This record gives sequence, C-alpha cells and structure tokens, in this order.
Amino acid sequence: MSHLTDITAQDTRVGREGPVISLALARCAGVKYTGRVTETREIREAAPRLPRELFFIYFFTPLVAAPALSTSFFEAPPSQMLRDVAATGVPFLAIGLTIHASYTFVLPRLFARSSRPWQRGALHVAVSGFAALAIGTLVYPFVSALRDRGPSLGVWLVRCLVVTCAVMLPALAVARLRHRVDAQREAALRAQLEALQARTNPHFLFNAMNTIACLVRQDPRLAEHTVVRLSEVLRYALSSSHRDRVALGEELAMLRDYLEIQRARFGSRLRYAIAADPGLESTMVPPLVLEPLVENAVVHGVASTRHGAKVQVTARRSGNSVVLRVEDDGPGPGGSRHRGTGTSLGDLARRLELLFDGACPLITRKNERGGFSAELSLPVPTVQA
Repeated sequence: MSHLTDITAQDTRVGREGPVISLALARCAGVKYTGRVTETREIREAAPRLPRELFFIYFFTPLVAAPALSTSFFEAPPSQMLRDVAATGVPFLAIGLTIHASYTFVLPRLFARSSRPWQRGALHVAVSGFAALAIGTLVYPFVSALRDRGPSLGVWLVRCLVVTCAVMLPALAVARLRHRVDAQREAALRAQLEALQARTNPHFLFNAMNTIACLVRQDPRLAEHTVVRLSEVLRYALSSSHRDRVALGEELAMLRDYLEIQRARFGSRLRYAIAADPGLESTMVPPLVLEPLVENAVVHGVASTRHGAKVQVTARRSGNSVVLRVEDDGPGPGGSRHRGTGTSLGDLARRLELLFDGACPLITRKNERGGFSAELSLPVPTVQA
C-alpha cells in the first residue's frame, strides 16, 4: 500500500477534466449528473419591501404639509394650527399604514401570480391609488370637522393622491435599488459557496477512490464490500451538492460509511464512535460539513501514527445551538507527519462564514487527550429553516 499516496485538495483542483471525472463517478453511483454543483434556483422578483424610514416621514411630513396646504396657516390661532396639523397628519398616517400593510400581507400574494412587468406596475398603482382614495374618503368628515373652511371632497381626494404619489415613487425606487443590491450580494455569496463546494466534492471522492484502489489486489472480497459502501457515499456526495441543507442523520450515516471504508484500509489502527443527542437526526445542516473534519482526523490522527487513533464525532444541544464536534487522540496540532496545505479546513471555515455570517466559527484546538479537536456551533433558528 505504500506505493499509493493520499490525494490532497491540491491534487484535485477542478479543471477541464473535472466534469468528465464527476460524470464517471456519477455513473458508478447510479446518480444522474447534471454538471452543476448546486441547484440553480429560479429567482423571481418579489414584492418590494417599503423602507422603514417611511414611518418617520408619516409622522413628520404633516408638520411641513400643513402650512403648504393651508394658505392662512400662520395667520390662524395656535389651536387652529394644531387642528390643521391633525387634519393633515391623521389621513397621512392612515394612508401610509394602509399601504404598508398592503405591501406586507396582500401584495406578495398578488406578485406571485403576476409574471409581467406591466402587471406588477398596475398592482403598485392600484394599491397606492385605492389606499389614497378609500382612506381619504373615510377620514374626510374628520378633516372637515377640524377645519373651518375645508376643501371639497374632490379636491381633498386629489390632494391625497398627489401626496401618496410624492411619497411612494421615491420609496419604491429605494426599495427596488435595495432589492438589486441584496440580490447581487446573494448571487456573489452563492457563487463563492459553489466554488468551495466544487473543490470539496472531488477532494472527498477521490480520497475514497484511492482507498478502494489499495484494497483491490490485497483483499478482493473486502474491496467488493467497500465498493458498496463507496457507492452510498457517492450517492450522498453528489445528491447533497444540489441541496442547501441535509438532515444531520444523513450526514452521520454517510460518515459511518466513510469511516468503514477507511477502516478497511487501516484495520485496527482506526477506531471510531459517532453519537448524537436524541431528536437531532432531523436537524438541518449544510451538506458535507463534518466530512472534512473527519477526513482531517483520519489523515493526521490515524495515518500519521503506527498505533493509529480513535475518531469521535458528537452532536449535542447547547442552549440555542447544536454543537458538532470531531476529535481524535492522535499526535495533536503540529505533531502529524503529514504536511497538508490546510485547504480542506480553510474551505470549510469560509463556507461557514458565508452561510452563517460569522455566527458559526470553526474552532480548532488541542484536546485534553493530546489530540486534535474541531468544533462548530450551528444556530438553532438557522438549522431549523
């Protein structure tokens, strides 16, 4: 077995041959290969979220609008000035809150049924116009009671429409601009995740294939059983690359197959244990989040010593988080004879940073048994999504 060496991430960079190799692996595993790392989602334009800053405008604009809409505002007594401000502020606030509620609860459903730009534009006009006219009509008696010489109903409704348009047009422009910025940021993050996943899958799959190659000549029967396990590992690796989240139970089952493949190679030198708190099997986690840690423990904790090591994988609850930990009792940090590039753990840390916005750091350290320990804590609201 000495003539075969471990294939590192540096040896398995995705190049022109990547799709060809992936296609061959997919055929061996019985999985349909699509040539993509992650599933391409159809991004449909959602109903814009109105800026929160509009709430401040609803409260402060009447102080400016009242003098503009009343020619004798500054000549009136203070009591009348307050009534003019109330007559402008109440309808302005009522129309604004109605539009906000419509954009929050009604418009998203209507947008989902509209596929053409003119239909969505018509929805904007209809919602804003209906809110201005309906609320303006309802509050008109209140406005007339507050003002000695209030405008007619027609003039009042025109004013409501003008003020609504003056506020909604810039608000929608800002909302659309923010939506584009968010979409571009999301697309950039997804592209980075796809690139990291593209490097993780070949690294993982080719190391497993290398283990099979070691067994073919020495123990054909064991090699046959190991191929069956490898096919399951391949199915998981290829199918999970099209999903953003997988059940923790699936990830742990794949790790058992992977460790059995490695134990077929290392024999009694590799010992392992996998444990999870009850009920955590259905917790959703990023795919292949534990495999790089287990592979690191095998390469540096088991393969680099004559007596081998024990690899332990645990999943437990801790407050509002799910803590995943992989550790070994090998030589520990800096004690391994294998000099890797650190690409695998570095890529995993970057994936976690992109997925959880820094809320799930990868913590590595020397454990109490002198070996290497890697731990990450997934926020519960995120993993349950």
